Amino acid sequence: MNFGSLNIPLLNNKLNEVMEFSRDHCINVLFLVRTWHDPDDVCICRLRACGFHVVDVPSPRAVSDTVATNHGGIAAVAFTGARLELLDISATQ
Repeated sequence: MNFGSLNIPLLNNKLNEVMEFSRDHCINVLFLVRTWHDPDDVCICRLRACGFHVVDVPSPRAVSDTVATNHGGIAAVAFTGARLELLDISATQ
């Protein structure tokens, strides 16, 4: 399996490029770090709708914050049949 990692704030603006990057480099599982996304983010939903398995953890934020201040989320995307699972290791920020 091939793994990759991208520091990708504002994933919504770069989703097509991310998908092309994974295809061009034959990446099976891609880790996206420092994402600015929410649990119901369009780009995450779009990846799932395309049949990819996604495990994500958005950065928690106060209700009054905007997505522009929601730094630090992570996501793992499996582009080929791999199944991902979120494990609770009881770590805190």
